Amino acid sequence: MKQQMLSYLSTITDEIFSISDYILKNGEESYKETSTSSFLSNILKNHGFKITNNYLDIPNSFYAEFGNEHPRICLTCDYDVSKEDGDLLAHHINSTISIGAALLLANAIESSGHGSVVVIGCSGELKGGSKAIMVKEGAFENIDIVMSPCPHVVTAESASSMASLPIEINYESIENFYKTKGYYSPLSASLFTLNGLDTIINSFEEECYINSISMNSPVTPHISQIRCSITFYIKARKMSVLKELESKIHEFVKYTSKLMNVKSDIHYHEMPSDELKTNATISRLFSHNLKESGLIKIDPPRDTHLSLSLGSVSHIVPTIRPFISICEDSSINPYSNEFVKATTSEYTKENVLKAIEAFAYTGLDIIEREDLLRESLLELNSENKKSACHNNG
Repeated sequence: MKQQMLSYLSTITDEIFSISDYILKNGEESYKETSTSSFLSNILKNHGFKITNNYLDIPNSFYAEFGNEHPRICLTCDYDVSKEDGDLLAHHINSTISIGAALLLANAIESSGHGSVVVIGCSGELKGGSKAIMVKEGAFENIDIVMSPCPHVVTAESASSMASLPIEINYESIENFYKTKGYYSPLSASLFTLNGLDTIINSFEEECYINSISMNSPVTPHISQIRCSITFYIKARKMSVLKELESKIHEFVKYTSKLMNVKSDIHYHEMPSDELKTNATISRLFSHNLKESGLIKIDPPRDTHLSLSLGSVSHIVPTIRPFISICEDSSINPYSNEFVKATTSEYTKENVLKAIEAFAYTGLDIIEREDLLRESLLELNSENKKSACHNNG
């Protein structure tokens, strides 16, 4: 079967690389990927996939499925780019590998009549991503494993990511605060809070930090300020650490509100992201298939400082996100313009094809061997029980 898949891959190579070319030339911003989403879903449709566009009413996401039975193998597809910086995360390669592997696996499923393959097009990854929303809506409850390629300067085993909480704090003044002694402006409360946040975070022994801080206050000349908002992300290696930190932030905001006589409100400004739990069973299988496909040098896991909505998926479905080298020069800084420019080389194309083979072979192995799927599920359940015991302890 794998030889048949390899032969089939040679017939669709040009179509596969049209994906990376299209996204590089026509990249669209988060949740505005109308043309890109249509281009990708049409390729899958032309190969027999059933398509649901604007999946779960998320703009420009899609759900594509070939087959209709378990095991259900899912590959995720990211395709938004930054307006200011372009495609620094090489989403054009992520989409190329995921869709290429899905087409290859669909060919095998058509011959065998077993299993199914799903591609979920996830819009808006650069703005928190749609995967966490999909998790909340139950999109992955009928999926057996999830795989998501990560273009990088090295090839490495799947690793963890940062958990992230997107927090917004709003302060609002009481009426005529500027005429009343002992009352403070919302701006004063916000500045006081930012200083307090830095102190709170630095008191934790675990690795955690705050970033992407934005402060906004409607300003009208000659009218005193009545509202001020702070938005930011707090990140840590474990969500359990963030929950403890979040509790302290809530206490601090409540204290600030009382101390400075301002109204306060605190909430999430988008969906939180759990840390990524790599499934070791699927990861070992993928590494074996990657070597079989010709990518021999595979580094140990490299934890990323990015927060990923895929992390939330990994807590309910066995998940991997391995690094795939797409640059011959490993000294290049990933997520840079130089990194993106290097992705048009022959080296990139060779490694993309090898990765496509490995992802498709891994999906086929899971379909053909119930023991592998069972082992991956037992591992996930065991990890979740350990986490629950730790959080309750």
